[in-house]
Amino acid sequence: MLKIEARSGVKELKADSIVSAIGFVPNQTLADKSNPHVHVIGDANFVSNLKGAVWYANDLAIALSN
Repeated sequence: MLKIEARSGVKELKADSIVSAIGFVPNQTLADKSNPHVHVIGDANFVSNLKGAVWYANDLAIALSN
């Protein structure tokens, strides 16, 4: 359960996982680097735009499928 304080009050969101996407500095502190099935993508890996994140994810998906 995630609680968010908004101008309209506190909102609760049910979620299995939460991805933090705040700021302009890559942050990999939540990544479990000891798990080979965890891959850091998007701004957590390097700050870019949406196109860069999609391209990197696509390249990773292709590499994982080989």
